[in-house]
Amino acid sequence: MRGQRYFWSLFCMDRKVNGLEMDCGIQLCCQQAPWGKTAGFERHHLAHHCADVAACFEGLVTQPVVRHRLERAAGRKLAARDLKRLAMLAFLHDAGKLHPGFQAKGWPEGVWRHAKTGHVAAGAAIFFSGTADWTIANNLHLQALSLWGVDEHLLGAVLAHHGRPFHLHEPLRHWPPASGYDPVAASREIGEVMSSWFATALVADGVLLPDTPGFQHLLCGLVTLADWLGSTQAIFDHQPELDPGAGGDRPGGHCVAGDWRRAERFRHCQWQDGSPPSGATTGRGVAAR
Repeated sequence: MRGQRYFWSLFCMDRKVNGLEMDCGIQLCCQQAPWGKTAGFERHHLAHHCADVAACFEGLVTQPVVRHRLERAAGRKLAARDLKRLAMLAFLHDAGKLHPGFQAKGWPEGVWRHAKTGHVAAGAAIFFSGTADWTIANNLHLQALSLWGVDEHLLGAVLAHHGRPFHLHEPLRHWPPASGYDPVAASREIGEVMSSWFATALVADGVLLPDTPGFQHLLCGLVTLADWLGSTQAIFDHQPELDPGAGGDRPGGHCVAGDWRRAERFRHCQWQDGSPPSGATTGRGVAAR
């Protein structure tokens, strides 16, 4: 599996790795990059998938009609920095995929001996239950979110991008260790590139984001649509390794993060020629991934 930061070793007898029993078979070793999307043996780095979705989200909210409706739900005009911050929230929609119990869905059988975990509840655990003593949340800019007035309702609307309600305080505070995978280190690496990709959003100005119920509902729907579009491999090629130079806060640009060429291709193909995908046009056929 070329380009991946993980390797597999075969053992002919039972072994223990970091206290986890391993049958004769496969052991995960070295450091594995967190994946956000998989297709067969291909992996798409979690940060790049989140950046794809953030780029699609900003592509949506900069459309005049969508922006007008978002502002009406907010009860005020939305500045460019407001939209950048909302795009950063959209980026965090899949933060729960950092959980080793979710990452294990892409690992060979026998590597992970605990229960598999859904990423929505795990995301809630990061920001609302203080997973790893709040280290992961702090790595993902919890302080900035607090300064913007983001509460559990607004962030919960983003995390609920699959359309189902969930308990904000799921008992997932303690994450079991996984040999070769460190979610705290992965969150630190992602948080570092977020500082670059969302530089203008992170400039302190004392302005709070809107928090009306109607705004929360519309935000959830837009993140859901952005996730559907951003999960389209025909537009966004899979990137197995984290590439900090693939995104950025480009002056005058329309997308906050992600590969600029792909994001601009999305905007050109899906919006500027007047032929967006049928789900975006009709409101039907949109499925969260």
